[in-house]
Amino acid sequence: MKVKISYSVDIDDIPDSVIKILQEAHAGIDEVSNKFRDVISKAGSTREYLKILDDLDGIRKVMYQVDQQLEDCYDIVGGYQRVRIQQHTQEHQALETASQQQERQPAPTPKETKSKGKK
Repeated sequence: MKVKISYSVDIDDIPDSVIKILQEAHAGIDEVSNKFRDVISKAGSTREYLKILDDLDGIRKVMYQVDQQLEDCYDIVGGYQRVRIQQHTQEHQALETASQQQERQPAPTPKETKSKGKK
C-alpha cells in the first residue's frame, strides 16, 4: 500500500528536491526500457507466458511509480510557482504602499529646512 507523506523544506531547496525526484523517475524510465527489451526478446523466443505476464506486471508497477513521481513534481512545482507569485505580489504591494505614503507626506518648506540646520 502506498501512502503520501509531506514534509517541510526551505523554499530555496524546492528546485533541488524536484530535480532529485525527476532523476528517480528517469531511472524508473530506464528500468522500464530495459524490461521492455527483455520482454520483447522473451516473447519472440520462448513460450513461458507466465514469465512474460510477470514481467509485464513489473513494467506496469514501475510505470505507476514513475507516474506518481511525476504527479508529485507537478504538484510541488505548481505550489512553488504559486508561492513565488504571492511573494512577488506582496513585495510589489509593499513598495506601492511605501511609495504612496511617501507621496502623502508634505515636503519640508525652505524655512523648516533652515531652522533644522541651525540647531
